[in-house]
Amino acid sequence: MASTFEYRGVSDLVYAEVIFDTNKRYYTGPILPLSPVATVARETANNSKTSYYDNQPMVVITSTGADTIQLTIAPPELSILSDITGQRFKGDSGSMIECEKVDRDFALGYKYQGTDGRTRYSWRYKGKFSIPNETYNTKDDGTDTGNVTITYTGVSTTYKFSADGVGAKGIVVDDSLGKLDYDRFLTKVWTPDSIQSLIVGESGVPAPVFAPANPIFSGTLTVALVSPSASASIKYTTDGSDPTTSSTAKTYSASEMIQINKTTTIKAYAYAGGSPAEPSEVVSKTYIKQEDI
Repeated sequence: MASTFEYRGVSDLVYAEVIFDTNKRYYTGPILPLSPVATVARETANNSKTSYYDNQPMVVITSTGADTIQLTIAPPELSILSDITGQRFKGDSGSMIECEKVDRDFALGYKYQGTDGRTRYSWRYKGKFSIPNETYNTKDDGTDTGNVTITYTGVSTTYKFSADGVGAKGIVVDDSLGKLDYDRFLTKVWTPDSIQSLIVGESGVPAPVFAPANPIFSGTLTVALVSPSASASIKYTTDGSDPTTSSTAKTYSASEMIQINKTTTIKAYAYAGGSPAEPSEVVSKTYIKQEDI
């Protein structure tokens, strides 16, 4: 019988600018802290239409719309507030210029805890922040203070992730399932395509991570494979074959990083103890040369 729990606690609110979201690619900028958070309240628009035939409801068509997420947070730094709301921030004077909003999209990440000790983590992939509502009260003998409410409106990505063949609004994982390296979940925007890099194999070894994250390049690209486990070794292929069985698999060395000059699919896995008998999951990334787009 499944345990019953309720949510109690939300923290680690972070964001990243969506640099590209096109039919060919999705990637974001660096992860940045937003502000200490009090509440995250999400609503998803649901629409349905019923068609009647012979006086009977025969067909019901349903669809989901945008997510509306209300964030109640401590007042953020002016530089952060300027960033997420499309205002101008002048670092030399430490001032935010309230002006016509620059239209930009952001990914939003956070984690929330249950009363049973489990933690769920979430990334929302694409959305816009509203100009916040703020209330300022006169100071009196009471203890009332004010915070900031910002609305984040999330939509599906234009890019269709290859893992599922669809655009996505977000991803949610639960640490009670023990499938991933959860400590790294909010260190980058993990997508249906890249989440495999967080899977912990039976050996307890996390899969390697590819760098750079941007899959588009020109000229010659140097690719690094990074293992979250300091004692792990990595094997990889550059011909698209399975590195666990392929005769072309090589052992990765940080002193001899991978050099590619054409569109290339790299597959890799990590293992510990000097033996690949209990490897991590195999992860894959395709780097696309600009000329091939």
